[in-house]
Amino acid sequence: MQKIVYALLIAFSLSGCFFNEITDSETVVLLEDVIYISSNDIRLLGRLYSLEGTASDHGFEFSEDESFSAPQVVSLGEKKTVGLFFSEFNLLEEKTDYYYRAYVTSGNNKFYSDIRSISTFEGSVTKVSSLYGESGDQIEIIGTNFTTEMGILFGETTAVIKSRLGGYKLKVEVPAPQTDYRVPVYANFDGRKVLVDTFEYKTGNWVKLSAFPINRMTNAAVKTEGNSAFIYLGAFSESQKNGSIHNYNFTTNAWGTPTALTSEEYFAEGAFYTPNGLFGAGATQIRETFSGFQYTLTDRFGKLESDGTITDLGFTPAMGVKPLAFYVNQDLIVLGGINSGETIWRYTDGEWSYLGKLPFAITASTPNTYYNGAIYLFHTEDNTVWKYDLSTLEFSKFTELSMNVQSGAAYFQRGKFLIFGLFPFQSAMYQLDLETGEVLTKNNFEGQASYSTDIQFDGDGNLYVIRGASSTESTEFWKFEPFTFKQ
Repeated sequence: MQKIVYALLIAFSLSGCFFNEITDSETVVLLEDVIYISSNDIRLLGRLYSLEGTASDHGFEFSEDESFSAPQVVSLGEKKTVGLFFSEFNLLEEKTDYYYRAYVTSGNNKFYSDIRSISTFEGSVTKVSSLYGESGDQIEIIGTNFTTEMGILFGETTAVIKSRLGGYKLKVEVPAPQTDYRVPVYANFDGRKVLVDTFEYKTGNWVKLSAFPINRMTNAAVKTEGNSAFIYLGAFSESQKNGSIHNYNFTTNAWGTPTALTSEEYFAEGAFYTPNGLFGAGATQIRETFSGFQYTLTDRFGKLESDGTITDLGFTPAMGVKPLAFYVNQDLIVLGGINSGETIWRYTDGEWSYLGKLPFAITASTPNTYYNGAIYLFHTEDNTVWKYDLSTLEFSKFTELSMNVQSGAAYFQRGKFLIFGLFPFQSAMYQLDLETGEVLTKNNFEGQASYSTDIQFDGDGNLYVIRGASSTESTEFWKFEPFTFKQ
């Protein structure tokens, strides 16, 4: 049935030639139809209706002016019999008006069909299969009316075209990065350069630094100020609390001489802390028993000053081990912790107020961040991220994640991006866009995946992690540059 319909359509199309008045015994050439047209490609049907003798040449002519002063000629050579002839011509310019006609040369005479006009289309890109990856990846560029010589540029670098499919798909190889990790992607339609989108290269450079100068320490607090990080509180073992302040300089990449914490009454581990030096709660003793961990909780609350002294701020109702704290617009927000009742507290103008309960348990080991008026918390049981709006004090689900989320991750925020990962026994790192919820992979960690992250802090735009092994006193100290190419 399909063949019969197709035959009828051809017969109907060709019947148009008989509407022309034709005199017998003269050479007559006709235009039949335009089968296909794109940006610089056209496929035409012509017909030699009658012929005196043999045609030494036949074909089509194209011109941008109706007088055909300088036509582009598509010659199909000799033709001995009447009938259809076909040609595909791909040297037209996109988005240009053309006149065209069929011709036949017989003897010393050249005969022409009627003249018609047509306009070529403008090429466009509608989709890129991936806008994130590495040098050497192959991605597809999809669109309409691609020109024959169309090229793709990543910044100023021309991508190698691996294949072309019709006038609607290219497969290109991502070129090596130049300087920036985000580059514009352009389509070059025979000299017409069109911005397509922005491609982001996979980044993340790990640098191993000088080890932490003492034995393994866990559950510490960290204050950052200027070009330094100050590590204090924490414990070396079940019976030995850290009584010193350890300074790391981001400029010199070196550890300074530790100084003593001024008051032993604040010795604790697992306290909440903020980068500006506020700290509180935690435990003065953590003992592991056959029935689990036992905690001797503390409610001391203070601030570590720049000179190493502590300003006593009284007591905190936010009891627990490893609560999570944020200092936002001169308000201290403390959430969760072990043995805390999953509560939320706020400290402002010297007063504590109860804000409610968390919808699920979190600790300082859970990936988290503050961005644009809201706190973002990872829910490890269902691999989701929740948003706590500080203006309404309401929780809402922000996004679902495809990876298995665990506590004990490393995380770091830069602008709207949260860099997270390095879950226990895993080397993977990820990037979460806090505006769109999009998750991208970063370069994997290069150290011991079996070690766990004991202490983390950020400075000079990078993430710093001190990692240790539970079976030994060994530690590793690493810097992660999230938006730097792997060295």
